[in-house]
Amino acid sequence: MDIFYIFFLRLISYLEDNEKIIATIVLFLLIGGHILYLKQWKINLKKSELIPLGVFFYFIIHTLIFSSVTVQFFGIIFSYYLWYLYITIKFKGMSKYNAIKFLVYSLTIYNLINFIWYQIEYSDLRTGINTTLGLFNIVAYRVHFPMESSLTINSVSVGLTSLLTMYLIKNTTSSLKKIFFYILYFWNIYILIVLDSRSPLLISLILGIAMGLGIKTIIRLVTKYWIVIVITAIVFVNIFYNTDIFQDLKRPGELDKEFFKRPKIWGLALTNIFQDFRFLFGHGLNSFKDLIIQEESFLSTTHNIFLQVLFDFGIFGIFVMGYFLQKTMKILIRIKDINLTLIFISFFLYGCLESMPSYYTFTPTLIFIPIVIIIYIKEE
Repeated sequence: MDIFYIFFLRLISYLEDNEKIIATIVLFLLIGGHILYLKQWKINLKKSELIPLGVFFYFIIHTLIFSSVTVQFFGIIFSYYLWYLYITIKFKGMSKYNAIKFLVYSLTIYNLINFIWYQIEYSDLRTGINTTLGLFNIVAYRVHFPMESSLTINSVSVGLTSLLTMYLIKNTTSSLKKIFFYILYFWNIYILIVLDSRSPLLISLILGIAMGLGIKTIIRLVTKYWIVIVITAIVFVNIFYNTDIFQDLKRPGELDKEFFKRPKIWGLALTNIFQDFRFLFGHGLNSFKDLIIQEESFLSTTHNIFLQVLFDFGIFGIFVMGYFLQKTMKILIRIKDINLTLIFISFFLYGCLESMPSYYTFTPTLIFIPIVIIIYIKEE
């Protein structure tokens, strides 16, 4: 049923006008009824459910003031809240291991259906040369799953699945289960290679190896200096795009001055963030899309979660985000689960190059919400 909800949510994003409205209402009725069924038809919101509800209403009020509330906006935000309620009830009483196993199985089915669907319907499409395989003199094209909005988001979702699978490998004593999980892990790595989104592939491999080998010193350094690592990643991207270094890894067109590179996107965002008083509370959701469409019609985000929050919600938004990150990291340190800590940090390492987890990046955010729930339920 959970996979059905994810596919339904993704399908709605491709619909238009009345079809989108009708499908959204049907979905909300289905998942809302399921939530009430799991709660034994009682409506009693706890503190853990009221805080996300407050965030939900803040998003609506903020968007009404600084942007505009659309059917799409309400559908996405309300979907996230319903998903939070549903997963919270689903994971109640589950061990951390079983909750993550539930996620891995669900995401594996989702990715497998997407892959098969691609092979049947879209394998003749050409979405660019695969530079990863090109390093081994293998000529191939990139793959783009039909139910994902972009190649980067596609790769991040698979990369997160690989890290969650590695978590299961490290936390099971059954040899048969280990073999099965290793097969799933390398299947995800294979998918990452054919998707050929370089940064998600690199981040997934590095963190996966760190989790797999159990190198405590490296993990301790990553946990302690993750902010430095994030900044280093951003600097590396600037060097990658603005110099001739790593030339063999670049795609056709990336060496051209006219190519709309991430540093150029970030510079444009920073230039416009502090132009007026809106730097305090931001410009509102989808505001960067309205700005950037003057120069590039295919982009809609800053391609960096920290800049995205700063642009959309201002200094106040960054402050709230920083508080949330600090509080969550303290919990992770208390429960002493280094591998879960790395999975949490991975969202923001991926987020250096894409605005995720956020309103704009659907599937990674659907994965992020259960991870946060697992962390906080464990703390309770």
